[in-house]
Parts: sequence; structure tokens; C-alpha cells
Amino acid sequence: MVRSVGTAELRQLLDQVHDYLAKHTPPGIAVYTTGMPDVYLELSEKLIHSQITTLVTSLAAVGVIVAVLMGSVVAGLFALTPLVLSVVGNFGTMALAGANLDIATVMIASMVIGIGGDYGVHVITRYRRERMRGKPHGDALFVTYNTAGRAVLYNALTLTLGFLVLTLSSFGALQTMGWLIALTMVTSALGALLIVPAIFGLTSPKFLARQVVLVRRGKGVRLAWQGADPDPADESSKTKPKRR
Repeated sequence: MVRSVGTAELRQLLDQVHDYLAKHTPPGIAVYTTGMPDVYLELSEKLIHSQITTLVTSLAAVGVIVAVLMGSVVAGLFALTPLVLSVVGNFGTMALAGANLDIATVMIASMVIGIGGDYGVHVITRYRRERMRGKPHGDALFVTYNTAGRAVLYNALTLTLGFLVLTLSSFGALQTMGWLIALTMVTSALGALLIVPAIFGLTSPKFLARQVVLVRRGKGVRLAWQGADPDPADESSKTKPKRR
């Protein structure tokens, strides 16, 4: 019975074949390797490279969007915390379990960003809203857990149970994908519900006390901080008498 090999072992085997052919092929004769192993390896390597690029781009895009909407680079970094924990946990678990990085498993990290990327955003937004209302860390966290926290927990539980169904498949790749995605959903939810609030309690970042709003100024619209010191120009426009 011939056992299946991963991409790394297949690359090593084909490299040995190519080295042997390069040393023993007579001059004037060209020898090429063909067959499904070559095709599979080429496809896997291209897919892995593209997925890694997509993963980095997606993380950067999420961080930039959150930073712009909340008006703080720190907010964008906080929103990425659950995602980074999930991705690192995913690849770390694969390494410990001896799972190969192949066509099926390489897509899991990108799927996690799309599925669980909003957990941190929900928690941060709700917690920030409560802090802007003047509540201390403990009270704001209590309200956050009873509102956005419940939604995140129920959503993660539903997705985890749904993907665990894949472990009942007779196809090995689907089994691996099922338990890995379920694990990353749990990691992402725990990161949003435990790690992010803990960091808030230790650091109290400034963006929690203010938010970006759109302010009309003449015919244009600009960004301004709500909760920060008011802009004198805005104050003068508020006190300016209206024409009737």
C-alpha cells in the first residue's frame, strides 16, 4: 500500500529526481518529468503562495478599514488581535498535529478572516460606546458581554457545531478542514471576548473616549473627533445666527 505524501515531501522527491536526471542524462537529450505528482505539486505551490498573499492583504485591509472608521491605528490593531490569534493558532495546531499544508488546509486562514473577522469589531464598538457614555471599565465590559458578547458567543457556537459536521466525512481533507475551522472559530471568539477586553483594562487607549464623525462645513464634509476638544471653527459655525 502506497501512502500519500505532503507537498514538502513531494517537492523533496521531485528535486531528487531532477538532480539525478541532471547528472545522468546524456548530452543533447532533454528529459522532463510529467504526471499527476508534478501537476499537483505545481498547483499546490501556486495556490499556497496566492493564499498567503491573500491572507496578508486581507489582514491589512481589515486593519486599515477599522482604523479609518474608528479614527485610530490602535483600534485597527486591536481588531486584528482575534484574527491573528486564530491564524497563528491554526498553523500551530497543524504543525503539532502533523497536518500537511495543502490545497484544502491552506484556505482555512483566509476563510477565518471572512467568517470571524467581525467578532473583534462588535466587541470593540460596543465597549467603546459604553465608555463614551462615562461608564468605567467593569460596567462597560458587563454591558458588552450581555449584548455584543452574547451575539459573538452564539455565532461562534453555531459555526463551530456546523463545521464539526465535516469531521464525519469519509474524505480526509474535509475532516481536517472541519475541525480546524471549528477550532479557529473558538479561538477567534475567545480572543475577542477575553484578550481584547483584558488589554483595554490594562492600557485604556485614547480612542475609546472619542469617535470619528462626519461634520458638514459649508458645502463640504470633513472628519472630526466626537468626545475630543471641539474645533473653534465648528463652534463659531454653531453660534453664527441663521438667516431667515
